Amino acid sequence: MMFLRVKPWLKFIQSYVSEVLDNTVRLRYSKKLVRTAALLAGLSTIILLWKVRNSTSSDIHQFGSLDVTLKELSQCQFPGRHPFDNPRNLEPANVLISQNGPEGTIARIEFGLRKDKNARGGRHNPNILPYPSKLVDKGMPQYLAFARQTTSHSKILHHELVYCELKFVYTSVIGRRVMRCVAKPKEAKLPLEWTSPASTCQPLRYLRIRQGILDPRIFYSPWGEPLMVFGSNGWNTCLSMFIVDLRVLIPELAPRVTDGEIRFNQVAELPRADINDVEKNWFIIWDEHNHEYIHYNFINRSLAPLSGPHAGENVLELYPYSLEPRTPQCLLDLFQEFPNKRDHSRLHQATNALRVTMCPYPCEPTIHNTVIVSIVHVKYHRGAMVFYRRHAVVMNATTPFRIIARTTNLMFNGIDEKSMVYTVSIGWDPNFIRRPKGKGNADSDPSLAEMDAATELSPTQAADEEFTKRRRSDGQQVDRPSAIVLAGNEHPPIHSKNVLSDDDHYYHGWIDDMIMINIGIEDLDSAVLHVPMREVLECLVYC
Repeated sequence: MMFLRVKPWLKFIQSYVSEVLDNTVRLRYSKKLVRTAALLAGLSTIILLWKVRNSTSSDIHQFGSLDVTLKELSQCQFPGRHPFDNPRNLEPANVLISQNGPEGTIARIEFGLRKDKNARGGRHNPNILPYPSKLVDKGMPQYLAFARQTTSHSKILHHELVYCELKFVYTSVIGRRVMRCVAKPKEAKLPLEWTSPASTCQPLRYLRIRQGILDPRIFYSPWGEPLMVFGSNGWNTCLSMFIVDLRVLIPELAPRVTDGEIRFNQVAELPRADINDVEKNWFIIWDEHNHEYIHYNFINRSLAPLSGPHAGENVLELYPYSLEPRTPQCLLDLFQEFPNKRDHSRLHQATNALRVTMCPYPCEPTIHNTVIVSIVHVKYHRGAMVFYRRHAVVMNATTPFRIIARTTNLMFNGIDEKSMVYTVSIGWDPNFIRRPKGKGNADSDPSLAEMDAATELSPTQAADEEFTKRRRSDGQQVDRPSAIVLAGNEHPPIHSKNVLSDDDHYYHGWIDDMIMINIGIEDLDSAVLHVPMREVLECLVYC
């Protein structure tokens, strides 16, 4: 210990100074010697302070304060015990270290260079679907990836979707692990494109022209359907949201995923009763009965059934949900006010959602230990400059999906936070680390006791069943291809005895299972990060 080393030196200085002072009184030493003794005493104090400043935490553990502070920071509590100013009360970030490479950084996705003279930017904002394990075991590539690309036609931008199969490789010079297309990417085209009505898109009239596929979110349903929710020109509005099964756009995909019927067998507009002229970034969410809902937005929160008599109607306006706040304070706290009017921030949805059982596999999923997770963005504007912060939002797995908590800002190791980093989608990756087969008993897992305490705000089953009764009746007639009708088509059965769990890791997973976070960088580049769901959900702020 440091004090064992310093103590003999201090005793020597003290005895020396004592002797000097004593002899000074007796006039046996000169004044010069007194000044020398004082100088040595001051020097010893400086040495002591330097050693304390440069000691390790174990060296100064006996002071009893720093070890407590480190413990609090490891739990990601709010900062405040630090020597620097924090005028905006920023929370400590949750830095995610990727497990898909030896350096712990994100893996870039190489979709190939574009040689078209009308190309604008790179291939960005990726979505990745892992192939079922049974196909990977037979030699198939592990992943099917999608990316956006933009083409300029007479200064009018058209947004397209390309896809390819991916594999991990190492770059030739740096030796960095990246994902690369096995073959040249192909384009997935809509069967038909259309323009928005003439009265819409004011004042941005250029949006009326065929936009193509905007902001696609690609994911598996609980039955393994490869679905895409995307924006495009609305039939009655400027920009609306649509859904389609990717097996319609990519026929060769059918034998490589689920062999069930195709419900969304044409491009169908998603319903919303109070639809705006421009809509973006909706996602689909499934409850504990696997009933489908559309989540429209978190601020002044709105979500609705995808089918049935209440399709498109906000469930939060129905009793008893109408008695609750639309937006919890934990989300409102993310906003900031700026003195300059050109600076502002807003929160909007980013990724699709996943269902997570909050205990290690193979504990049995229940409505008390299972939640829904999605990632939202706080978008900061300064003129034309854009910056994002990312937060995972944790919701109950039952209607109306009450918000339980959110995380602090998610940072991705290997990306400059000054860049515009967009979180596109999330998905389970069952091929990255294979988990053992077999089911377990939830009652034997001690972590479930903690989850019961954390989910005391769960809605009562009586309220959920009342709403379920309201939505179980015949669908309504529509004039155009509608997701309301298509969603009612028969879907493949889930063979598991527990409807919360799917057999092939499509929509549901456990807290220690690996997820992919698909990332767009500056509308130019693509990347992916692999991390256990547990690490994403660290640094929770309860709502």
